[in-house]
Amino acid sequence: MPKVRMSPGLFGLLQDHERMLESLLTNIESMDYCCLLDQHWTMVFISQGCMRLTGYEPSDLLNNNRISYEFITQEEDRAEVRKKLVRKLGKDDPMMWNTALCARMAT
Repeated sequence: MPKVRMSPGLFGLLQDHERMLESLLTNIESMDYCCLLDQHWTMVFISQGCMRLTGYEPSDLLNNNRISYEFITQEEDRAEVRKKLVRKLGKDDPMMWNTALCARMAT
């Protein structure tokens, strides 16, 4: 595979954008994520808002490391959330909804 050389200016610009995105995602009150449409809703990206909303570290849910998103979603909401997502697939609309989650109990 050929190596790609990046100019120092472009590399710095990419780092600035990465820091800006990280700062934005760290400071919002929501939990933003990207997941697979599989039986566990396997997370491939999850923001720090995860900790505030669920009590789980993002790394706990990332790739179902400790627990899956499916498991913390209220059982009675699972089918409806899945239906909403499938209806939105392929559309250019943002997907936003409120879902009841089972928060981690303090230990």
